[in-house]
Amino acid sequence: MLSWRPRPPGRRLWSMAAQGSPNPTFANATPRALQDYVLRHARRLGARRVQVHIVDPGPGLDPLEPSWRRYLGRDTKAHPAFLSYLLRLRKVEALWNVTRAAGEYSHVVLVRDDTHFVDDVRLADFPDPSAVYSQPFGFLCSRRDPVASVPDMPSDHVLVLGGEAAGRLLGVYGEYFGNPSPLLDEVLSVEHFWLVLARLKGVRWELVPRARLPYFLSFHAAARGSGRPVFCLRGVSAAALHSPTDSCVHPSLVRHPCCGDMSQ
Repeated sequence: MLSWRPRPPGRRLWSMAAQGSPNPTFANATPRALQDYVLRHARRLGARRVQVHIVDPGPGLDPLEPSWRRYLGRDTKAHPAFLSYLLRLRKVEALWNVTRAAGEYSHVVLVRDDTHFVDDVRLADFPDPSAVYSQPFGFLCSRRDPVASVPDMPSDHVLVLGGEAAGRLLGVYGEYFGNPSPLLDEVLSVEHFWLVLARLKGVRWELVPRARLPYFLSFHAAARGSGRPVFCLRGVSAAALHSPTDSCVHPSLVRHPCCGDMSQ
């Protein structure tokens, strides 16, 4: 589910926040061309059923009352990151409503749009239908420890949900507005919101070794010299790939440059 002409604040893309460049493959694509591209590649990779939903224009947000204080860790309801993420929650729930109408699932995998997998995911590694699984907060192959002060905080980049957990958790936009728990008013971040909501809904959250979900965040960045957009991986460096201090993948699986190395 993609917004073709997003309304504010949806125009503030994740990649633009990181000073990225548009993907040249789709710079002049039409909605139909994008749908055909996704369908063709999904079928080539063995998908039996594929749905692509283009929302044009993109969805808007419900109004927030002046007294509203549930800002997902931000200091004001006008904060662009808060508004962008709230819009994402609306699209997640809309996509889930379409998905569950097609039948029951053993697993549901929710993937952020700038995620790039470098190896396969084994769904047998996620056996509990009432649990949600994710990496810890941070990045694969990191040489830093970004979660020393919050060791139990999950990442929200990729969530693997058992079928039962998905039914309880992915109505997340409605829960944001309608769940009366004051605990949701006090969350420290969007990741904390997911974690607190899971606990309120009786969903167990398990943090797995990062290499069990072998992905990096990615975008297109201008190459030095030519300025040509190049696909690269965020949150990692070549040095970290070869001498990681955290769970990692073999360097041979990483076939794209690291964004940080390009800017040095």
